[in-house]
Amino acid sequence: MLKRILACGIEPRKTGCYPFALAPGLIPMKSSTLRALFGALLLLALFGGSACPFPSTGGSAPHATEVEPNDHPFLWKVEGHGHSAWLFGTMHVSDPRVTTLHPVVLDAFAEATYLATELDESPSNGALLAQTGMLPAGQSLSDVVGEDLVQRIHAYLKSRNMENPQIDRFRPWMVALSLAQIDAMPLLAHGQPLDLLLRKRAKGSGMELGQVETIEEQIEVLAWGEEADQVHLLAVTLDKLLEEQRTGESSLQHLLKLYLEGDGETMWDFALTQTDFEDPRQVGAWNALTTDRNRRMAERIHRGLEDHPGSKRFYAFGTLHFLGPESVIARLKDRGYTVTRLSAKAQSVVGTENGEESK
Repeated sequence: MLKRILACGIEPRKTGCYPFALAPGLIPMKSSTLRALFGALLLLALFGGSACPFPSTGGSAPHATEVEPNDHPFLWKVEGHGHSAWLFGTMHVSDPRVTTLHPVVLDAFAEATYLATELDESPSNGALLAQTGMLPAGQSLSDVVGEDLVQRIHAYLKSRNMENPQIDRFRPWMVALSLAQIDAMPLLAHGQPLDLLLRKRAKGSGMELGQVETIEEQIEVLAWGEEADQVHLLAVTLDKLLEEQRTGESSLQHLLKLYLEGDGETMWDFALTQTDFEDPRQVGAWNALTTDRNRRMAERIHRGLEDHPGSKRFYAFGTLHFLGPESVIARLKDRGYTVTRLSAKAQSVVGTENGEESK
């Protein structure tokens, strides 16, 4: 679940490499990117090392020169209380179909004076995540999750040509985070992910940079629950990954398809199908990853507008935060803001309801 939640929900770092960049030879580490921690929900890319020390797992995207700008961007205009801002839903990948932006997005970005993504790009963030994700000295993964689950994890990694014994030093939630990266690798192999490209562009144009979360807050979400909860979610994650490997159906590729189509309603419905809401642990993790964070993000956007009148603010982070009945958009509407989705094809605006185009 985390897998999909995080390609559309937790921001990637500098190069698109992640958790196992800490363990040479296995897997990289960020945002968006998804199917981790409890088995089925968003892409996962969280920070990123200096290189991606593992092979591509297959799949490809068109070269950037072959790509037309996406005609279905998740871009909204927020207005109210004398303030205005833009919200831009991202997917934390470097696929040129995602990173090639439509003029309607570029025009809004050029008008803005401030950019906020989920996190800043401090190298210390990755170091803190790595440190927090390691088990205490003298303890191994099998001591926490049992030998049977460890053997299943190693067998899966071997089948994906991603073996590395250092995984035995990770906490259960870090293992799940790392496993979730494997299928994301082809979509992180084309350069810098979208969120980082936006920050780089903003810095080059002299825009002020900010963030809507701290690394400590994101780690708290990733490490949600007690140890027994994390072991359960790791097992669910592995089961989901094995099921996808068996069927050959990629939930990540399906999520990418929906993102490129701009189909927020179907994307949200798909995210819901990836979580077992009869499992209290998955429900708890879902709430921590989505509902609670959306409330906090909306409050910080509102506070930023109130504290900086006249500032033209552009907020860019995971698309799922802008979808559904308890989204950031819904929270802002509750505060009296008007939120409209911008139509790229018509270079005009269309009415929205909770992040979806009104009919």
